[in-house]
Amino acid sequence: NSTTKTSTGGSGIGFLSLKDGDEAIVRIMHETPAEFDVRGVHQVKIGKYFRSINCLREANQPVSACPLCETNEKYANKIYIRVLHYTKDERGNILVQPKIFERPVSFARDLIGVYNEYGALNSYICKITRTGSTMNDTQYKVLPANPNVYRNDLYPVNADYFKDYNVLGHCVMNKSYDELVAFVRNGDFPQKEVKQQPAPQYVQQPTYQMQQPVAPQQPVAFEVPPAQTMPWENTVTSAPQPQPVQ
Repeated sequence: NSTTKTSTGGSGIGFLSLKDGDEAIVRIMHETPAEFDVRGVHQVKIGKYFRSINCLREANQPVSACPLCETNEKYANKIYIRVLHYTKDERGNILVQPKIFERPVSFARDLIGVYNEYGALNSYICKITRTGSTMNDTQYKVLPANPNVYRNDLYPVNADYFKDYNVLGHCVMNKSYDELVAFVRNGDFPQKEVKQQPAPQYVQQPTYQMQQPVAPQQPVAFEVPPAQTMPWENTVTSAPQPQPVQ
């Protein structure tokens, strides 16, 4: 028999990252794809790494509303999916970590198909697999796992992992106009005091029972009228053209 533990550290929420051939066991913490957090972001290199920064422009605003738009920095519409990532330690104990799965908005269409077929996304365990190693050949596939193997009593859910969590300010950097102007001029942001984060800890996770999944009354159509569908249909249209980012 295995037990479930929670791994936490700092905010406790990082990115779900997979390599070619990897498979992740997850529970998507949204009932429908319409609940995904959608952001228009600029992806810029800070030090050795690329980071996503929130675009300051609203719909129909001029380019001058965002310093990164003015300098034609890479722009993309992204979705941020909250997941619980399950792994096992050397003793077979199931470990659970809250994570964010960042994907292009087009990836939501795959999950609409899963939702239409199997019901609420948060009512079952999924397997996410990656194939490919470059931005030109990488693909992700999401399929519900066998419920007899991945039982809810062994792979529990707890929405408190994401209580008061906001993608903006964590996975997506939230910068002011003046801070972006300074970044454009100097290639970096003004230094701020950084609080020391606590070391990772392991705590016992109680078991939660999930209700049986219920099929949606009205399937989400793949072709949705702009007035009533997914939130990513209303993102900035006058921003620089999205560029593929791995």
